[in-house]
Amino acid sequence: MAMSTEQSYVPEPPVILQSRVKEKAEPKLKQLKKTIGAESYMFLTRDGIAMCHEVSEDTHVETAAIMYGTLYGGSITAQSELRKKPTENILIDAEDGPTLVTGIVDKYVLAVALGKNMSFTPEIRKEISKSVNDLSDIIQNR
Repeated sequence: MAMSTEQSYVPEPPVILQSRVKEKAEPKLKQLKKTIGAESYMFLTRDGIAMCHEVSEDTHVETAAIMYGTLYGGSITAQSELRKKPTENILIDAEDGPTLVTGIVDKYVLAVALGKNMSFTPEIRKEISKSVNDLSDIIQNR
């Protein structure tokens, strides 16, 4: 079955371009983690490929990346079915600390996990928002 010319499929960038994104993104994400006191972060493509991360040693990175990508993509689909605007952020509230999952441009996702007894205060959200803007610039200006 041929694809319609009206569809706007844009393939993932070649690995070399993703490597450049990772190289520029990693220092910014390390600084974000330090600034807000995050427990971990994961920067990934929407289809679940981990670009860079700082997570606990026992984390299965590939599985976590796939699940974050699925979570974010599923939320967009659910919103679409409800005729609502696309998801901006997903907040996961857990006993051992909350996680914020947010989209970056069209093809990337950032998940930031805080520790127990922490919350996504306006100050922390502001820092994450700055980082998302920085990452957007990096992605668009490869």
